[in-house]
Amino acid sequence: MKLDEAILDAVKNCNKWSGGATITKDNNTDNYYAIPSTWLNDVSYTGPKNIVLTINDPVEVVGSEDLTDYTDKDLLKYINDEFIPCLVDAMEWNQVNNMDLAGL
Repeated sequence: MKLDEAILDAVKNCNKWSGGATITKDNNTDNYYAIPSTWLNDVSYTGPKNIVLTINDPVEVVGSEDLTDYTDKDLLKYINDEFIPCLVDAMEWNQVNNMDLAGL
């Protein structure tokens, strides 16, 4: 699944899943997965454990807890146009700062 689809799945299910939703990435296939966050602590979970993002509430991504007024198409557009660019910026900022801190 693509990143935007995994984020959409996580947003739609994070309130239903215990511990919210976590998006993981399989580095071998570049596929992303939205899973219940508690699965990562389950010894029987054998899926990818490379955490990209954890979502506990839809408001964290789309600014609203009530998704009934939004179609999947609307949500995907927002995720692609607004959320993913901010996520990428935050990840790049974190990498730069970690590199700077590592050199101290």
